[in-house]
Amino acid sequence: MLCDTADCNNQSHPPNPAYRMRGNEEKLQAAAKAFLAALRRGKRSKPGLFEVMAFHIGRAPCDELGESAPADHAYWKKQGWLEKGRRYYVDVPVYHVLGVVVEWYLWRRVRRDLRGG
Repeated sequence: MLCDTADCNNQSHPPNPAYRMRGNEEKLQAAAKAFLAALRRGKRSKPGLFEVMAFHIGRAPCDELGESAPADHAYWKKQGWLEKGRRYYVDVPVYHVLGVVVEWYLWRRVRRDLRGG
């Protein structure tokens, strides 16, 4: 049951089972170690295919829907990410080509949807 009143905080909940507490602690420790290692590395790790694709997938709507989402468009423009040929922190041609193809497809879809067809 969802609670939408101030009394929600006063309800008692059964404690998590021990196996779940151990699992949560292990996940928390692993995340903390990974975070600390990233801080000690001192530089950003190179993005993989997923991050490059996310960049291109986000770029098309931010560019096309500039009037509908002016804050997003302004941010992307300020970063220089809307410039033609801009790459996302890594120069792996295969990643870039795949990203451009997906971006092109999304641009066409957004334009078609905006025309109502």
